[in-house]
Amino acid sequence: MRNTVTKLDQRYAGGHHFKYCVDFVFKQHEDFINKRNWCWETWGPGCELKFIDLESKPAWAWITDTHRIRLYFKDDAEVNWYKLRWE
Repeated sequence: MRNTVTKLDQRYAGGHHFKYCVDFVFKQHEDFINKRNWCWETWGPGCELKFIDLESKPAWAWITDTHRIRLYFKDDAEVNWYKLRWE
């Protein structure tokens, strides 16, 4: 199953800090873990979305809760690296 890259606006969780997200379904948890590990290796430590404050500006983040599993990307450069690697 292919993941969809979504451009964020202020209506989305994370829209204040990030420009893009990639959604995963729960049966893709291993795929999510592999891609999250790749993000960590590529850009260094990320952060869970709920722990980001106004002063931190990570290049990427993630969320896992009862409703969604997502990777977030700060800008065009990060999402383009993701697309080159995984799409």
